[in-house]
Amino acid sequence: MNDHDLNMSLSWLREWRGRPQGDWLSTALDLFEPIAPLGAQVLYILQPTMSWMIERERLQALAQALETPDGVSAVQQWLHGDAHDDTAG
Repeated sequence: MNDHDLNMSLSWLREWRGRPQGDWLSTALDLFEPIAPLGAQVLYILQPTMSWMIERERLQALAQALETPDGVSAVQQWLHGDAHDDTAG
């Protein structure tokens, strides 16, 4: 997944900025960043049961992002408001 596709797939995280779920995810990534790929695998497994909370496509995008250091960084940037929003256009 290239940077543009990653940004497009994670742009929904801007909705979580300043909300409890965004704060929780940001803190979890700060603490567990080295094992984020394991978290990605957990999301893949839990995806069918969590779809009542979050759309499957969003969970899929988040899980894919957590598989790489660049993806984890992109998630953090969206949660902190530092992401370059190139979804418009």
